[in-house]
Amino acid sequence: MSKVEILGVYIDDLNTQEILERIEGFLIDGKKHQVVTVNPEFVVLSQKNEEFKKVLNKADLAIVDGVGMVFASIIIHQKKINRVPGTDLLLKIAKLCEDKNYKMYFLGGNPSWVSAKAANTLGRRFPHLLVASHPGPRNISKSHKMEHACIKATINKFKPDFLFVAYGAPHQDLWIIKNLPELDIKVAMGIGGAFNYIIGRSSRAPAILRRVGLEWLWRLFTEPRYRWRRIANAVVVFPWLVILEKVKVQKSKIRGRIIDD
Repeated sequence: MSKVEILGVYIDDLNTQEILERIEGFLIDGKKHQVVTVNPEFVVLSQKNEEFKKVLNKADLAIVDGVGMVFASIIIHQKKINRVPGTDLLLKIAKLCEDKNYKMYFLGGNPSWVSAKAANTLGRRFPHLLVASHPGPRNISKSHKMEHACIKATINKFKPDFLFVAYGAPHQDLWIIKNLPELDIKVAMGIGGAFNYIIGRSSRAPAILRRVGLEWLWRLFTEPRYRWRRIANAVVVFPWLVILEKVKVQKSKIRGRIIDD
């Protein structure tokens, strides 16, 4: 597989079909797998959270979710990579599950009813899909271990093939890696705000804005109170870190040429 490194985070340069083939392989190899969807905000968070960075780099599959990652790869490595938004991938996986009788489970989301409504929405869209949900704790950072024990028992009773966790970064990905050994599942994936998009509570940017990399502007316009801090990380802090990395790489190349000469 083709790995690309962006500011110390390694991501897999795969298109949608390659990702689905890889995930299908996870379903039959007898192991448990974690999938992460990496965007600029994740990379910024990982610069100060070493545990989160380790989780991202340890994941069995790290998908590019965010056009900023594509631009960063072009700037640093002169390489255009594939971007597959997490919401789009979730819908593809739902279709796969319907076709092959795999089961899905939705955990978390804000507000608490979002996961159940997302499960119902997908159930109507894919009539033969087996999907269940749990709202998760009210506050992931203050929840008690007994609450998580009950959640895991509920998930294991359903025995899903896929678990999608919407606690937000970095909580969802840290929760998965901590609890994966005790879960009777095959693939776990943090999904962020995808449930809100599925039910139409949050609207996707028009296609033209997504094509030119301005989906962040649409999100800022439609959800300013919720998005401004996250957008600042994605469109201010992240580009600045990428520029610094590019300068560092260029200086290293110059020093290398001087030594060779």
